[in-house]
Amino acid sequence: MARAKQYYESRYGLEVLATAPFGATDSYAIGELGPENATDAFTQYDRPEIDVLVLPGGNFPTMVHIAEWEARCGKPVLTTNQVVIWAVMAALGIDTPLAGLGRLLEELPIPAA
Repeated sequence: MARAKQYYESRYGLEVLATAPFGATDSYAIGELGPENATDAFTQYDRPEIDVLVLPGGNFPTMVHIAEWEARCGKPVLTTNQVVIWAVMAALGIDTPLAGLGRLLEELPIPAA
């Protein structure tokens, strides 16, 4: 978690205010996590000064839960697979929103050049 925090802060200038490893020790363990792990972490760590909740881990099945988490927390939730889909859609010039998969894919903001 310390490496992930350092990566986001040094590479993108973001301030990471909290991390929650869920006790997963490898990618196989991440794939076994359920949505309740993220729901519990978002509930525990969500604070007014946090602008966005990020859930990395492409092996963590999250897509169908993003809209629920955003509604519950009142802020955007970004996941690995969701961001990859957004980036591919942007690169291909696809501007058809994908409902139910979070604000990023519903609103399709244009990436900064």
